Amino acid sequence: APIAIGAILVSMVFMGGHISGGHYNPAVSCAVWVRGKIGIFRFFFYMVAQVAGALCAARIAEITIGEAALPLPAPGGGISDGKAFLIEFLFSYALAATVLNTATTASIGDNSFYGLLAIGFVVLAGGYSAGGVSGAAFNPAVASGLFAVAGEKFTFEEYEQMMDKAKDMMAAKAA
Repeated sequence: APIAIGAILVSMVFMGGHISGGHYNPAVSCAVWVRGKIGIFRFFFYMVAQVAGALCAARIAEITIGEAALPLPAPGGGISDGKAFLIEFLFSYALAATVLNTATTASIGDNSFYGLLAIGFVVLAGGYSAGGVSGAAFNPAVASGLFAVAGEKFTFEEYEQMMDKAKDMMAAKAA
């Protein structure tokens, strides 16, 4: 699956890059917003579209393969939630950093071809190396869509705790 996921991401970014910049991941869109390459309104619009797309895709998957077969990201055997969250954060960071340094920088000029391949390879490497640890979602919209369609319930407090952890990590990096 990691090869297919990395390849389709590269294809989708090639296809949609000229329309939206290839924003399919809220974590990446957040990084691009923090860099100042998109405004808050566009960032919010992208996040809404990403979550709506993820919900539609998860529903199509549920119809096609059934709820029991949905690939819900989850920690592997013996892996704590904290360790799985850390792996998800690190690979999401690697993906966002790759996008920032290959797609939103003037130094590449008009040559974004290799950057798009690098983006796909980050997802490929993450899928192989972290799949058994965290489920390798690396995309909050995709994970949320799958869990929502599968009927998993998250409380606002759980989301708030995850966002607080992410803010603390970002603040520590900025300091």
